[in-house]
Amino acid sequence: MRAAWWTAVLAACGGRGEETVLEAACEVGDNALRAACVVRVTPAQGVTVRYAVDGGAERTAASDPATEHDLELDVLRPETAYGFVVRADDGTERSGSFRSGTPPAEVASRLEVTGTPSFPYLGTSAPCSEAAWAV
Repeated sequence: MRAAWWTAVLAACGGRGEETVLEAACEVGDNALRAACVVRVTPAQGVTVRYAVDGGAERTAASDPATEHDLELDVLRPETAYGFVVRADDGTERSGSFRSGTPPAEVASRLEVTGTPSFPYLGTSAPCSEAAWAV
C-alpha cells in the first residue's frame, strides 16, 4: 500500500518529483502579421499561449502534451506591440513580448474597425483564406 501512495504523490508533483522547466520565445518572421512561438517544457505537458495588445482582446494558441512546441500566433495588427503569457498544464507560466512587423507594400489593404457593432462578426478575421474580405 505504501508504494501506491508514494506513486500518487510523485505523479501529483509533476512526475518523478521533477520541477517544471518552461522556456518560451515568440518572434515575427517572414510574415509580418504572424509570430512563431517556440516553447520547451519538462516534464512533457500541454501549453497555452495567450497574447494581446495592451487593453485589447486576448487570443490563444494551444498544443497537446510534448516537451517541444511550435505554436503560431496569427491575425496580428501591423506594427503593434504584443504581450504574451505561456502557461503549462501544471500552471507554470512565463511571459514576454514581441512586435508585429510591417506588411509588404503590395498587400496595400487595411480594415480598421472601431466601436461596437449592433450585430456579430463585423470584420471577422479569416486567417486561412487567401482573399481579403469585410462584411
